[in-house]
Amino acid sequence: MDDLLNLYIGKRLRQRRKALGLSQAEVAARAGLQFRQIHKYECCENRTSAVVLYKLACALDVGVHYFFEGWRDSAAASPEAARPVSAMLQ
Repeated sequence: MDDLLNLYIGKRLRQRRKALGLSQAEVAARAGLQFRQIHKYECCENRTSAVVLYKLACALDVGVHYFFEGWRDSAAASPEAARPVSAMLQ
């Protein structure tokens, strides 16, 4: 379940970044992070800490709750829960 939540957060990060038309490097600069870290968060290679979520929320002009919106519905109703995390990255 933890992996699925981290994957969901990464997807939400990517969605917001793309909706704003920002590159990973631009988000990293805004959040005071390294470019590679943004990639790792989006691909679920690294877990996001509370501090990082706050920085990302500020950089993307959303509340921290943005990263969790729809999670309960997604986790409860999704057949993805039975799929390997690597398959969900597509």
